[in-house]
Amino acid sequence: AHERNIPISVDVEKDRKSCALDQLLPLVDILFTNASQIEAYFSRLQKEQLAQQQGHPEDASSSPLILYQNNLDSNPILQESLGVFLVHILQPSMFFTRWFPKVGKQIVITQGHLGAVHVSCDEIKTLPLDSHSSPKSNSITLSLASNERQEFQAMHAFYDSDSRSPSAPQKGAQLMMTMATYTITMVGISNDVDHPIVDTTGAGDAFLAAYLVGLYNNSSWNCLKRLQFAAWVAGRKLGGPGARSALPNDDDVQTRLGSDGTEIRQSLSQHVGNFRFPFLLEKD
Repeated sequence: AHERNIPISVDVEKDRKSCALDQLLPLVDILFTNASQIEAYFSRLQKEQLAQQQGHPEDASSSPLILYQNNLDSNPILQESLGVFLVHILQPSMFFTRWFPKVGKQIVITQGHLGAVHVSCDEIKTLPLDSHSSPKSNSITLSLASNERQEFQAMHAFYDSDSRSPSAPQKGAQLMMTMATYTITMVGISNDVDHPIVDTTGAGDAFLAAYLVGLYNNSSWNCLKRLQFAAWVAGRKLGGPGARSALPNDDDVQTRLGSDGTEIRQSLSQHVGNFRFPFLLEKD
């Protein structure tokens, strides 16, 4: 698939203790997952990687120092809560950057009634540290990428040894500084619901399928529009029993969203709200 430039996507719901799945994850271009069980999965993978390769600095595995390039929120308490939440969202992407670096890798995380998050790895730089350089701390610098939508940028800097490669020598490995840049895009759930919620079965699968439709059938759509379309389709699916009975078809799309690309994009912006941060819901 990679030789033919065909993106690979996989849906990972939980840790299935499968060596085949573990080996597949580094190869995929788009990883779909949910927020409820993926944390334990990547925690196990991280421990196994560290156990296989000794001599790594603890810095890359420790909790990062959170820095802010500009104010994410005027309230410092809310800004701190937002920073902690965004760093938590970045955990799968940071795992891949450390052990299987790949620019362009996408992580799509569904979070139920809160919405969904898309994380893309935009750039990875690795520089050797000479004997006169002092290692910098493990840090993540967060900034607001857009005032018009929930989009953030994160720059993760950490040091590690170059023995991450299985072929590299364990002893005398050089200390390296890695800097990775990510874009985090968030959307909420669909408000285009004229029916009670009948059945949530298959909503996640509907979201995944709609995201891929937006990716392959609408090349001009950015990740925000793909997320919004996926959220809209998943919301419509909730109106019927089973996984397929209420899925929208082409006629439904034209009736409710529009018949051309511009009209559909505008409708999606109206029908899909903002991501609902859990710490704000707890406050309410």
